[in-house]
Amino acid sequence: MGKEQWGHGYHTAIKDMNTVGFVGKWFLSFTEEGKINWQGYILKDEGNGCYLVQLYSWLDGKPTKQIVVKSTDMNTWNFYDTDAQMREDTKKIEPPQSH
Repeated sequence: MGKEQWGHGYHTAIKDMNTVGFVGKWFLSFTEEGKINWQGYILKDEGNGCYLVQLYSWLDGKPTKQIVVKSTDMNTWNFYDTDAQMREDTKKIEPPQSH
């Protein structure tokens, strides 16, 4: 099931995040085809519209790597206040093939 087919409970548009902030949010990212890609947590605002994020394994849920992502690349992501909300939403989505 693609992102456009399921009713996710918590999605915040990028423009709304400017007042709330990304740091401390959990997220799911999606491929261009609308399939789930990454799961992670936003650690730090690096400035200039870039954020340090922690990615997590789909196999065991452990942290994998940290990367810097531009906010413009986050416009299709779903954001969550807690990891429990993110995990609940993940149940509604077809898991990725690898990560």
